[in-house]
Amino acid sequence: MTADTYRASRQRLGLTQEQLAARLGVTRRTIGRREQHGNVVNFEAALAMSYLCHEARALRLKRRLDFYAKHQDLITSNIIP
Repeated sequence: MTADTYRASRQRLGLTQEQLAARLGVTRRTIGRREQHGNVVNFEAALAMSYLCHEARALRLKRRLDFYAKHQDLITSNIIP
């Protein structure tokens, strides 16, 4: 994972460097170093970021499924027989 990809992933998650550092148990300075242009992020850091992105996607999917389940009667009533 490149530094640019790492930064883009953090931004997609909507986290500041400080917030990401707190979630990963590292300092904000560590996150800043990982995001410096030209750096290659180590395997453990890339794996942790991948996990957070996966967790965020799963949460969005769960919310979407919960919404559909809650509004299923409205959705199916608008389908033409």
